[in-house]
Amino acid sequence: MKFKTPKEVFTALQKAGKIKEREEQVKLSTELYETFTKNNHKAFVAESPTGTGKSLAVLVAAALHALQKKECKIVKNGEITNGLYQTTGKTLIATPSWNLQKQYKEEFEKFIEPLFEGKLRLSIIKGQTGYINRAKLINAINEEKNENKKALLKSILTLADGSYGDIEEMVAIKTDLAEIIDEFRINYDDEEPAKQKLYYFDIAKDRAKESDIVITNHAFFCYYNWYRLRSEEREELYNFTTKEKESIVFEIEGIPFYIDAVVVDEAHRLERSLISALSDQLAISTVIKTIWNASENFGKLTKKSIRTQLEGIRKEIDKVSERLIDEVLPITDPNIFQILSPMYRLYELLLQIKQRRDFKNLKTSLKNKIQKIISTFNVIFGLYAKFLTSQYTQGENLRIIHKKIIEEFRHFTDKKIQNLNVLYVKFSPEKRKPSLVIMPPYVKGPAFNIQKIYSSVVLLSGTLRDVNAAILDAQFGRIIDRLGLSNFQVEKKVYKGYNLREMVRLYLYPDIPQPDAANMGLVEEEKYLVKHIANTKEIIRNIIKKSKKTLILTPSHLETRKWEKALAGLDSKTKLFTYTPQNTQSLNSIISEFESEKKAVLVTASAWEGVDIEKLNTLIITRIPFRSYLDPLFIARETFRQLKGERKSLNYGYTDNIFETFIQLRQGMGRLIRKETDRGEIHLLDSRVENYKKWKEFFEKTYSVVEVREKEEVGV
Repeated sequence: MKFKTPKEVFTALQKAGKIKEREEQVKLSTELYETFTKNNHKAFVAESPTGTGKSLAVLVAAALHALQKKECKIVKNGEITNGLYQTTGKTLIATPSWNLQKQYKEEFEKFIEPLFEGKLRLSIIKGQTGYINRAKLINAINEEKNENKKALLKSILTLADGSYGDIEEMVAIKTDLAEIIDEFRINYDDEEPAKQKLYYFDIAKDRAKESDIVITNHAFFCYYNWYRLRSEEREELYNFTTKEKESIVFEIEGIPFYIDAVVVDEAHRLERSLISALSDQLAISTVIKTIWNASENFGKLTKKSIRTQLEGIRKEIDKVSERLIDEVLPITDPNIFQILSPMYRLYELLLQIKQRRDFKNLKTSLKNKIQKIISTFNVIFGLYAKFLTSQYTQGENLRIIHKKIIEEFRHFTDKKIQNLNVLYVKFSPEKRKPSLVIMPPYVKGPAFNIQKIYSSVVLLSGTLRDVNAAILDAQFGRIIDRLGLSNFQVEKKVYKGYNLREMVRLYLYPDIPQPDAANMGLVEEEKYLVKHIANTKEIIRNIIKKSKKTLILTPSHLETRKWEKALAGLDSKTKLFTYTPQNTQSLNSIISEFESEKKAVLVTASAWEGVDIEKLNTLIITRIPFRSYLDPLFIARETFRQLKGERKSLNYGYTDNIFETFIQLRQGMGRLIRKETDRGEIHLLDSRVENYKKWKEFFEKTYSVVEVREKEEVGV
């Protein structure tokens, strides 16, 4: 069957009884199709909330695009020329999460593949590090002596073969094996022969080459863009990252396809993905493993001494990691010294190993790895010394270890230390394993230059606008500027999703006392939470009594812990679930158990976006999720302004980031309604919404709003 327009495709799907008619879905798909086939180096930016049928709209437009090629202007050395070439009709769809990638794949198989009689193909691809190193896994199976462990590794190999080695898919199937699966991830310095090491990645490349629609993640999309940028622009990027050029090429090496059109889904998250992809991460578990392996090559006494020191440092790091509850500790957080101190001892241990005479007997690959770790530590402590020096000049008291680091590293002149200003410690969600992350000081949109790479660019998300701006064009201004589209012709539209006024009742509580500031340190937050929980505990308990399934979103893991205690002792019919990164159970696993209960409550700070929960009928937001002034991205932006000469000195205190916060708040509120039959209530227990007139106006237009005054009783 031949189709000429998206309208014809949706009509056929409706006649087959597969979908209901959605006018906005057809409009969105038509606009996308015209962007793909008629525009020449132009962009389309659209806000498409839940209910527009965004993913199927994209797939229909991409399917028709694959069947209709066009002539497009050639981009040479990063500049658009008058020369023409025949496009491939291939569309790349970049999403931030595996759940969204899976959703696109399932909708393609359900709707597009049968309707187009199998003439179109879709595949998923990501960078090499997103796949299992098959050779490493097979070697581990062959070397394992314990039969139970060998059987477990064989089951992982079977899982890998069935999932094409895609780590995200494997972890989604077997969440309890996530840590073991991750051990066999392809790494830049893996020594296995390329053919066996890249077995699954090569399969993904071949599948993508033959596909008309390619699904990927935001990180791979960023690497693919940089690979296609002209060399001068790439050089500029490398000035602000510790990553080697080879490591970026490594992620996409040998990609055998060329993309004309790109759709960035959840585009509001792309900026963070862009910064994250350029950041360099040093996992402390890798450092410990490297030292352990190196000690194997020394004499018995030396080996014992190194491993005894190493074990002591590891225990200290584990103890500190368990005590610190945040997912991220930026360089500006006073608590960061607790985790950096034992890491500094690791650094000293590495220097001892390097200075030994028998160091030269180590394998070349191991020596190179140790040298790279030491170099990264030099940058890390050089940055920390620079920060401490700024604190020291302000007359603050410094610990002995701080003074030692300043003395040792303050004179380092490495250009990375001059250009890089953002350092933070990140903890893995479940096991609390720390990694040191060095972040570029914010590579602003124009360096991204996606408009000079693709013939058509589409940015989509349910939340893209800054509602404080008066006119539509200005509402999209921030996202367009940050993603490097401001110099190009951009079409902007807002589509209608579900009629939330008929589906959701939003309760606002203007009488709840406000905190003194949006951003608080740990001590201030602790004090405020005592008061806030006392003021809202009975409100929440009454809401829970009348609700079957309640999701409580908090802005911090600290608050989640506080509510876990405050809600202890709910009636026996109500099951209480909580999730913080310290949980041994994954969030997806907890959500599955939550969904299976008749009456349950889930409290977490990790479900603001990218999570779908079935049968939810009540959402409670305890506080507006103001982005912390310690947010690494905010620090990166401020540093960027300093380097540009817009600020004389680095300011480590920030005002509220209203745009980012409103995006996050809307994302959180969107967890309640995920399909047409959903209904429910949202309770926003933060009176600061009264301070933002445009926010309140938006809510009153979007939801059925009820203001709850003191002592009024509400609930489902």
